[in-house]
Amino acid sequence: YDMMVSLLTETWRLNNQIQSDMDRDDRREIALTMIRNARMLQPMLENERDRVFIEIGRELGYSPGDAEAFADQLHALIDITSISGMWRGAGRRGSGISQ
Repeated sequence: YDMMVSLLTETWRLNNQIQSDMDRDDRREIALTMIRNARMLQPMLENERDRVFIEIGRELGYSPGDAEAFADQLHALIDITSISGMWRGAGRRGSGISQ
């Protein structure tokens, strides 16, 4: 969790920095760092999202298995309503939500 927050903080800082007028080479280096951060952050954010969705399912009274199915459905909903889902194919978990 601490690493995820640290990477998010650094990425926001770099994003603000890249908005300023700077040398092309410096801008390129910052952009590459942001891409590396995003690649490291993606699985961390997905795991955190999983944890929260399952926790919400449990708080709603679902069994552990049903809470996981609930989380899968939420992920599928996010995938089919996100631009990025169009590129990787919606429904990353093979959910039952039809498109």
